[in-house]
Amino acid sequence: MGFLINDNELVSAIKEVTELASASHLGRLFMMLLLSGSMGRPLSVWEQTWAYLFDDILYRIRHELQYPVEDIINTTYPNLVQNFRDPSFFQDKAILAPTVENVEEINNYIVDLLPERDIFFSR
Repeated sequence: MGFLINDNELVSAIKEVTELASASHLGRLFMMLLLSGSMGRPLSVWEQTWAYLFDDILYRIRHELQYPVEDIINTTYPNLVQNFRDPSFFQDKAILAPTVENVEEINNYIVDLLPERDIFFSR
């Protein structure tokens, strides 16, 4: 592919296309560029564009699973209730979410799973 000179141009092109194409189309574009060997540093391109591509991934997960938040949490943090007091349990684990609403949904679900505790605030 001679028309795109470097990874920065690829990143700019992907960001430009977000206004015209669905996340699904963006994912296909990314895969086509990846498989064609057009990217000099694929990880760098991914890191700069994943948020544009992630929306489709989240949609597919939600579509395929009946209650995806539960499945995502159970897969990422197996035995969460038994291990939540151990800080090392959370190392090297993360759930990526494209919007604040998704983050709040996941956080609320996790908080509801944990044993209730009285919380006191001092003035």
